[in-house]
Amino acid sequence: MEWRNARGRPHPQLWAHGLFSDRAGLYPLDRFHRDLFLNDWEIEGRLGRINPPESLPLLGDKLLFHLLLDRLRVPVRRPALAGLVTRGHFTPLGDFATWQDAADEPLITKPLRGSGGRGVVRLDRGSPVPHGDGLLIERCIKPHPYARAIFPGAINTVRIMTATDPDNGEIFILGAAHRFATMLSAPTDNRKKGGIVSAIEPESGVLSAAIGVGAGNRRLVHRVHPETGGSIENVVVPHWQAVKDAAFVLARTFPELVLVGWDLAVAEDGPVVIEGNATLPNPNLMQAHAPLLLDARPRRFFEHHGIITGQRAQQARDLAGS
Repeated sequence: MEWRNARGRPHPQLWAHGLFSDRAGLYPLDRFHRDLFLNDWEIEGRLGRINPPESLPLLGDKLLFHLLLDRLRVPVRRPALAGLVTRGHFTPLGDFATWQDAADEPLITKPLRGSGGRGVVRLDRGSPVPHGDGLLIERCIKPHPYARAIFPGAINTVRIMTATDPDNGEIFILGAAHRFATMLSAPTDNRKKGGIVSAIEPESGVLSAAIGVGAGNRRLVHRVHPETGGSIENVVVPHWQAVKDAAFVLARTFPELVLVGWDLAVAEDGPVVIEGNATLPNPNLMQAHAPLLLDARPRRFFEHHGIITGQRAQQARDLAGS
């Protein structure tokens, strides 16, 4: 994985701390001790086992996720379904009777199972039935004007990582981030494809400057979007309390999943859930701004679930001073 993900020169000094070399271009290692970061051994080797495997398909299958939310009458809006494509055949699931009806408006097609924005394609009006098997077709979401002002060619999603406190059963926000697309990553806002990511202050919804990775694995800080010039730093996410409430409702709907990264879009009239990520919630989005082991509650959570050892937890407590 080090070889596959390496950008620029290798950093053997990071390997001893369980970190891939490319973290030198993503993490703020100039501000925080490297042992405060949940490391790549812990993320890749242990974090994927934190949720029960039999429950992962509840979120991993995008159509099943849609249908479950409908059946359970979960009061969180999701994208309107248009249909399903299997072996080039369109099966309507929404208001459209035929593909010709559906293709009268822009659509999003995505694999039923997948992550990281892989296979997500925006279809223009009049497009033919897409090739492929097991493709979910959704109506497009119109993002809130603040997101369009930053980058208009994607929905620019919020990732809220919820966790269940092992001591009192409360659901809490372990971290929150906002992804913005670039011309390189569009129509997705995936960081590995060239997107940039801001931290969200959980109480206020205020955005930090966004982090991107440039040529030679160079860490870039963007107070405005590098292509559109749209302001990012200090922007307040609209409907922020409603966005958080939606994440809590979703987490309570699936109580067996103790750690989930919820992807939500902010539309003009409030949040829309895109999907939940329970297999590997990608804490790197948050750690691009600050290490997760800096605070006591995440440390306790990860220690309880065996993601970090007691020795690691004590080491982080000493480094954090709390």
